[in-house]
Amino acid sequence: MIAAEHSSLYGVAAFAAAPFVEGWHNLVTWSVVALVLVAADLRFGLAAAHARGETIRLSRAVRRTLNKIVDYICWISIAMLLGGAFGDVFGIPVMAAAIMALICAIELSSIFDNFFQSRGIRKHLNVFRLLGALLHADIADALEDDDRPNSNESSDKPINNEEK
Repeated sequence: MIAAEHSSLYGVAAFAAAPFVEGWHNLVTWSVVALVLVAADLRFGLAAAHARGETIRLSRAVRRTLNKIVDYICWISIAMLLGGAFGDVFGIPVMAAAIMALICAIELSSIFDNFFQSRGIRKHLNVFRLLGALLHADIADALEDDDRPNSNESSDKPINNEEK
């Protein structure tokens, strides 16, 4: 009787966890990106601390790195849940991607700050400003003259302006 109760409990647990596991499967790319960013932040954080002349305690570095990994697990879970709540657009989890892109941008800012400090450069890279500068394009630059005939024009009209 006890074995049957356990098997029922395992079945309910598997049923309840299935959407969560599937959501994590869809966000495995963000998990890999998060691990790479955490490793880069650890590397440049240690270099920045060394450049500042701080004593580097391994236990503190490991604790902060593990805290960051747990934070990323939480953010990926939130992104997965909100992505599931708002759905996908054309098969792309837009909400999850937006949340993770925001978190990765914040982490990139930290990585660049540590990199600059380790090199003695007194600068701060605002990743959001950089993204805005990359996305900012004048619409006039994107518009080009279209020499093709309109679809509602008949085919017997000349195509080039010189033939008119």
